[in-house]
Amino acid sequence: MDTRVLESDRFYGGAPVGLEGWIGLIKPDDLRIRTRTILAVLIGWFPLVMLAGLQDVLYGGNSLSRLLLDFGAIARYVVAAPLLVIAECVCFPIFENIILHFRDSGLIASRDKERYEAIVHSSSGLLTSKVAEVFCFVIAYAITLYWTVVVPPNALVSWSYVSGSAGASLSLAGTWHALVTAPFLLVLVLGWIWRQFS
Repeated sequence: MDTRVLESDRFYGGAPVGLEGWIGLIKPDDLRIRTRTILAVLIGWFPLVMLAGLQDVLYGGNSLSRLLLDFGAIARYVVAAPLLVIAECVCFPIFENIILHFRDSGLIASRDKERYEAIVHSSSGLLTSKVAEVFCFVIAYAITLYWTVVVPPNALVSWSYVSGSAGASLSLAGTWHALVTAPFLLVLVLGWIWRQFS
């Protein structure tokens, strides 16, 4: 991740911020919360709706109506994912203000300031760790793979599977869900969990 992003806020990090910085979605002077929030819905939810509708047109069934009535999916991908992105612009400046308050208010004794700065630097390094970010992606895809391959289809959301002569298989929307939507939400959640431990 470009370290210039951290100049104004040392505690801006965690998955998927590094990836977003690398592809240019986050700029040093503009973290683009609004754009990233809209993209979270456009990439996570909108293709599910389009593919479920296409599934119905090509193969019949009622995948689209089942998806639109799946309030759990709506809560996860239309509400929770954007809120996890929006929370960054609310929480990260607060984290930085708390760090600066401890440093500037006299709560840290002079003899402990160097140690405090070392702890802050260490935490900032953990927060922006590329290894930790890659690990979040690996865990997210492992969880998704488990729920897609190991768990029986009837235990999962009905719109993500279609029945065939060889048994149940992923629908068009289910494939996008497994490859993009579910892992993306899990990466956002794991990023926030990592921030709590950094």
